[in-house]
Amino acid sequence: MLRTFFRRPVLGALLVGLLAAGILARLFPGMLRYPSAYLSATGDGLKNYYVVAYYARYDHGLLFTGMNYPRGEHVNYPDMQPLLALPLAWLRDLGLPWAAAYSVGFINLGMLLALGATAVMLYLLLRRLPLPGWYAGLAALLITFLAPQVLRFQAHMSLSYACIVPVQWYCLVRMQAAPRRWGWPVALGLFNLAVGLLAAYHLGIGSLWLLAFVPVLGWQQGWRRSAPLLLRVVTTALVPMLVFWAGLKLTDPITDRPPNPWGLFVARSSFTGVFSPYDSPLREAWRYFFPSTDPSWEGAAYVGLVGGLVLLFSVVLAARYLGRGQWRRVVRPVLPAPLRTGLWAATLLLLFAMAYPFYLPALRDYVWLLGPLKQFRALGRFAWPFYYVFATYAAYYVYRLWRYLRQRRAAAFAWGWLAPLLLLWGLEAWWHVQPVATAEEASPAAQAFIGEEGNFRHLLGWTKYSPESFQAIIPLPYFCIGTDKIAIEGGDATRYQAYKASLNLHLPLLNMLMSRSSVHETLGLVQLLSSLLVPKSLLPKLPSAKPILLVVAAGPLTPAEQRLVSLGQLIKATPEVSLYALPVAALAATSLAAERAKATALLPRLTPTNGLYTSTGRGALHLAFDRSPDRRGRLGPGAFSEPRETFSTLYDGPLPTPADTGRYEASVWVNATTGYGLGNMQVKLYQHGQQLDHQVADTRVSTEVLGDWVRVAVVFRRPPAADRLEIVYDGHDLLADDLLVRPLGTDVYWRDAQGQLVLNGYPLGD
Repeated sequence: MLRTFFRRPVLGALLVGLLAAGILARLFPGMLRYPSAYLSATGDGLKNYYVVAYYARYDHGLLFTGMNYPRGEHVNYPDMQPLLALPLAWLRDLGLPWAAAYSVGFINLGMLLALGATAVMLYLLLRRLPLPGWYAGLAALLITFLAPQVLRFQAHMSLSYACIVPVQWYCLVRMQAAPRRWGWPVALGLFNLAVGLLAAYHLGIGSLWLLAFVPVLGWQQGWRRSAPLLLRVVTTALVPMLVFWAGLKLTDPITDRPPNPWGLFVARSSFTGVFSPYDSPLREAWRYFFPSTDPSWEGAAYVGLVGGLVLLFSVVLAARYLGRGQWRRVVRPVLPAPLRTGLWAATLLLLFAMAYPFYLPALRDYVWLLGPLKQFRALGRFAWPFYYVFATYAAYYVYRLWRYLRQRRAAAFAWGWLAPLLLLWGLEAWWHVQPVATAEEASPAAQAFIGEEGNFRHLLGWTKYSPESFQAIIPLPYFCIGTDKIAIEGGDATRYQAYKASLNLHLPLLNMLMSRSSVHETLGLVQLLSSLLVPKSLLPKLPSAKPILLVVAAGPLTPAEQRLVSLGQLIKATPEVSLYALPVAALAATSLAAERAKATALLPRLTPTNGLYTSTGRGALHLAFDRSPDRRGRLGPGAFSEPRETFSTLYDGPLPTPADTGRYEASVWVNATTGYGLGNMQVKLYQHGQQLDHQVADTRVSTEVLGDWVRVAVVFRRPPAADRLEIVYDGHDLLADDLLVRPLGTDVYWRDAQGQLVLNGYPLGD
């Protein structure tokens, strides 16, 4: 009976789907039965659940309002899977609110169903090679449960749909089989556009993989002969991308999203990411013998040890062909058409996933040639097609070798090595998926996150406040990530409480955790934590005078965060979280007037040195860079500028007061609107050329923001023997101004180019 099923591809696919469903039921019994009850994610994964749930409950159109209050954000950027969230909101508006209430369940069920569909699509692909039904079914299951997208079940759920790449490949195979028809190209183009509404990476992967087929088809089949197919391939690759890009341009008003996201040369794939074990226990054994082969998480697309063996044999065979001058057998290998073209195209895409050729030091300065493709900063994800193609090739290779031995009357020997290889492959797949399943099944905690019982509305019920008493939430410890300029992590506890409170109370967050956010809007949010010397530019834009709800999770607070808490009124506290009412007027208050009055009384009694007044008479150093060729200064013309990615020396010389062995602060203001991230400042102390001390400050975690400039400071103590101070900045496209070195506890005053009084780098105004 099984043979009858497997002889018919549709029936065989049905059987494979049932087998995959059985395995999923074994691995995820609770999640399949109660998909809305399970939530084990942290970090980005928890945010994925939150943004979908918030939009499905409260939002409309193309605007997500749960973060970046008061404007919100375009639905493309919060990682909220518009293809899922928008229909849930439509169902809510049609009088079916239960759909929005089950958003967690839809995400969980979607991930599992996609994994089952992956096995079905791979079976259909394997049958077209052709491979016998029983073997194709087994190989499809092995490849499915070793898929790299399984790792996304607890983070980046929008990238967890493992069936997308196999569907794209299947459509490509059907296009090759009917090169003059438009049906499959249209279907693939619509599919790529649709999955781009789950995550733009799906569209990018599908389009670039299609374009990788162009040179392969040209050199294998001839450009003229393959012209009809090439026309359809290029059209299918470009039209959905252009439609997606045009849609964003027409619907997104923001013009200052980061043009050069961080991670292009970091979140990439590598040879070890594809061919060295990623999961325990093989990972530890492998690292024992090859300790330098630990791949990045983003670049993991491990094809299994069987795939590694097949690669070894294939390289040896290719070397034999090349040694005999039979290079055409390498360029156009004797394989079924789906593998002959797919293997080379996926290899080209793998090189892109490894950031080649721009990863080469000589070519790094030319990365600008990628243009908009730089927005796909996690290039390692583009290795996924190679995983599926090479794993399929490995399965085909193993079967052909097994069949060859059987035909040579060595059946016992053939089975003797085939069975252990398949068993090893199965064990690796189990070691890959089982820890994820265990973690998911151990966390039936969704209702504690999204449910009403015992949630924040219940907490406020014990006070005189209601959700309507507030206009937004500031979570503490604070977190804000998204522009590559600011990266304040906060922590899992504060993120959990913030998302939970926002979802339960229908209150937006005065922060963001999104990709490619507006630089100016991010700076305005972070500025809420700036000192009393900084006016808060966002507050006049708030649509209400209602207080802000501080949601303070357990954990240490920075001095800036403690100041916010001190401005608020405690209204409720539990062991996990404390709630404070923060009046907008208290947040808006500054100390500028008091500092001006203090300076008016103090300065007549002080003697300036090189234009600097110090409150204690101790020495200080200020560099205004007013003679710099770059005139884009902060408080006047002139600023230090270095467009290259390098270490820039801001100062190298003696300390302001050589005999002083106390504590100092070195600070500088860095412009946050340049083309790249903010980098870090480093302070080094030397004695006769030998380094005595080295301190580093990451500018991305600074909360001192004034206009387009972010202040970074390093506190250090001068050793008695130190005779030289060096201040360097590690950055790319650096624009820095007003370097100040002062003893701690000493206030430094000067006047800028307009005659405005400045205190420690902060203009005091009129």
